[in-house]
Amino acid sequence: MLIVGGECAAGAGLKLRNVEATGSVQCEIEAPDGSSQNLQGVLISCKSHDPQLRRLFLTLMEEAIAALGASPSAAAIAAWINRLATLFAKLEREGRKRMRGLWAELIFILALEDKQLGARRWHANPTETYDFMAGGFAIEVKSCLDFERVHHFSLKQLQPPSDVEVHVASIITRADPLGTSVLELAAEIERGITNPAILADFRAMVFEIGGEGLEDDDMFRFDRIGALQSLRLIGIADVPSIKEKLAEEILSVEFTIRCSAVPETIGLADVAALFASSLG
Repeated sequence: MLIVGGECAAGAGLKLRNVEATGSVQCEIEAPDGSSQNLQGVLISCKSHDPQLRRLFLTLMEEAIAALGASPSAAAIAAWINRLATLFAKLEREGRKRMRGLWAELIFILALEDKQLGARRWHANPTETYDFMAGGFAIEVKSCLDFERVHHFSLKQLQPPSDVEVHVASIITRADPLGTSVLELAAEIERGITNPAILADFRAMVFEIGGEGLEDDDMFRFDRIGALQSLRLIGIADVPSIKEKLAEEILSVEFTIRCSAVPETIGLADVAALFASSLG
């Protein structure tokens, strides 16, 4: 993509593994009728060979055309390139979760009728105790490989504050070479998000969690239909745990728990209602 304008080209520069932006580039543009003209501007290039990342890059360019308009100011272009750099720089960090976990969280959002509501309630930081928060209500998404529903919990997750109602979204995520990838799920969810700020935060979080794993997005595909059909919502209070108060010197405890016998407590419609009721 070439953003034309000599005044806005100076000083523009970005070089990451998957995207580059170079200012003051002279380009010869050939029109469909064969005529050509020389133009100067900022040249933005996608360096990735991953088809999903390329598709995302084109989506971002389409959004840039709409946002910047026909005669963008130098400040507007600089701000947009900075946002692009921030987003793609996340790919060069190590992912904070396995791709399977991120995929499961996206499947949960996809399962909700209102994708924008789910994206809005998604965590703002992947290190938060629970994946989705809405006032005194929270959802923690857990992925597993089979019907035993073996999940990993921290003691902190199993002992929420007394004024917070927590449920676990248990999802069976089976690898499938012909299944759906993380970026494909994200693109489908994005089509249901109309608010630009929510869309920007959602996209940034996908990149933050996925990190380097998104560069091999095509290798991480899972059974979408099976996952949606397997989704169960169980109460955190029903998950087996220890009830004793631990010594203050014990800072953290981790559990591996089989949850196949834990009953389902609520439905997706209930979750959506609770998410919506706490909107400010």
